[in-house]
Amino acid sequence: MPGAALRPARHPDRHPHRKHLLHTPDGRTQLRLGQTDLDLLPPLDHLINQLPLRPPSGIAGQLHQAPWLFPGKKPDRPLHHTSLARRLTAIGVDPRPDRNSALLEYARQLPPPVIGKLLGLHPGTTDHWASIAGGKWARYTPGNRGR
Repeated sequence: MPGAALRPARHPDRHPHRKHLLHTPDGRTQLRLGQTDLDLLPPLDHLINQLPLRPPSGIAGQLHQAPWLFPGKKPDRPLHHTSLARRLTAIGVDPRPDRNSALLEYARQLPPPVIGKLLGLHPGTTDHWASIAGGKWARYTPGNRGR
C-alpha cells in the first residue's frame, strides 16, 4: 500500500496512536496502520522520533494523557487533519501528493463504498476518485449505499 491517507475519520481507532509507532532493528521508523507497516521517510521519521515519549510532569501531565500520536488542542481529541497538514507544509513537507496517491491506489483496488466507510469519505467523493483512478471499480454499483 503506497503512502498513507492520514485523514481522520469518525472512528477513534483510525487516528494514529503512539502504540502504532514502530522501530525496526535496522533503524527504520514505521507507522502501523491496520495490518500494514509504513516506512516513514526523512524528514518525517526524524520529526516523529523527536516527539516527547513521556508526558510532562506535574499538573500538565495529568491534564494531557492523550494516546494520540498527534494530540489536538483538547487532550481527548487527536490533531485535526487540516492542522496536521498545515504544520507539515510549514516545515516543507507537502502531504497532498502522498494522500492523493494513496487515494488513487485505494480507488483502483477497492469498491467506492468500502473506501468511504474506511476513510469516512462521502459516497460522491469516493465515486469521483474511482472515476479518476479508472480502476475495475469505476462502474461499480452496490445494491445499497447505506450499508
